[in-house]
Amino acid sequence: MPVKSIIKTLSNSRLSTYKQPHLCDVSDEQSLGLYVWNKQLSGLFYPVLQVLEVSLRNAINNAYIEYHEQLVEANYQPQDWAKEKAKIDQFWFSNSYTNQNNSKGFQQIVKAKKDLVREGKAITPDNLIAKLTFGFWVHLTDKNHRSSQSLANPPIIELWPKLNNFVFPYAKDLNGTSLSINHISSNLFEINRLRNRIAHHEPIWKATDLFDSDDSINMVISHYERCLKVIHWINPNNLKLLSVIDNDKLMGIACTQHTLWRSKMLASGLYSVPDIIKWKERHEINTRRKGEVVSVTANYAIIRCKKSHQIFYTNQSMQKRRKAWPLTVGIDVTFIPKPASAQGNHPNATQVKQ
Repeated sequence: MPVKSIIKTLSNSRLSTYKQPHLCDVSDEQSLGLYVWNKQLSGLFYPVLQVLEVSLRNAINNAYIEYHEQLVEANYQPQDWAKEKAKIDQFWFSNSYTNQNNSKGFQQIVKAKKDLVREGKAITPDNLIAKLTFGFWVHLTDKNHRSSQSLANPPIIELWPKLNNFVFPYAKDLNGTSLSINHISSNLFEINRLRNRIAHHEPIWKATDLFDSDDSINMVISHYERCLKVIHWINPNNLKLLSVIDNDKLMGIACTQHTLWRSKMLASGLYSVPDIIKWKERHEINTRRKGEVVSVTANYAIIRCKKSHQIFYTNQSMQKRRKAWPLTVGIDVTFIPKPASAQGNHPNATQVKQ
C-alpha cells in the first residue's frame, strides 16, 4: 500500500517521466526509486549552484565597477579620482534595461524592486543584485552584451570581451589561452537549463540519446563537472566551500551503479520504514536557561544567567503565564533568552518560570 499511496500523491503523470527502459523495468516501484534518486541528486546540486550563482553575480558587478575605476585612473589626475569614481553608476545592471531593449530583463528588475519594497528592504545595489535570478546574470553574457561591429545593432550595454579577464580570470584552455565569452556563455546557459530542470522536479539525466544507465550517470557527472569548471573560472578558492561539506564526495557516491540500484530497490522496503513521528521533539535544542533574579522594580526585573553570568532584562509583557509575575529577588528561575529590545542594552529573558 505505501507505494500506491505515494504514487497517488505524486500523480502518475509525474512518475511516468521516470519510467525509462534504459534505467529500470518501468514498474511503479522502480520508477519511484528513480524519483528518489533524482531527489538525492538534486539536493547535492543545490550547494554547487548556489556557490556558482553568488560567485557569478558578484564577479560581474565587481568587474564592471573595477573596469570603470581603472578607466578613471587612466584618464584623470589622482586628485580627481574620488570625484570621478563617485559618478560610476552603481545600478548599471538595472539602469541599462528598458521595456523596449529587453522587456524580460526589465520586468525581472521591476519584480525584484517590488519584492524588496514588500519585504521592507531598501533598494540598494547589493539588495537588488541578490534579488535578481541566476538566469538574469547568465543572460548578461549573451550577444546583446558583447561588442558589435554593426552600428545598426549595438549592444544593450557592452560588457564583453572587455570584462572577460575580470570576471573569468581562470578561464583558460590547455595552452593557457583565454576562453571566448561565447564558450563561457554556452556553459552558463547549459547550467541555467539544468537549474530550471531541478526547480521543476524533472529528471536531471533527461536526454533522448541515452543507451543505458551508464550514460545517465555520466550525464549527471558531466552536469556537475560543468558547474565546478565555471566556478573555477571565476575563483578556484570558492570550490573549497563545497569540499568542506563533502559535497563532491557525496555526489561521487550518488553517481554510482550501486546507489542507483539501491534506489530502485527502495520501494520494496517501504513497508518496513517507520513513519516520521515527533521529529521536532527528538531534535529540537532546549534553549531555556537557568538564572537568578538579582533586581526587581515595579516595571521590570534583572536576571543573571547561572551558567554564563550574563545579565538579562525582563518585564511582565514578556511573560506568557500570569504566575510568572511579579518576581522576587533571590529566587531561581528559568527563561528563554532573546535579543535586546529597544528597552535596554541587555538581552531579554522571556517566558520566565519560577
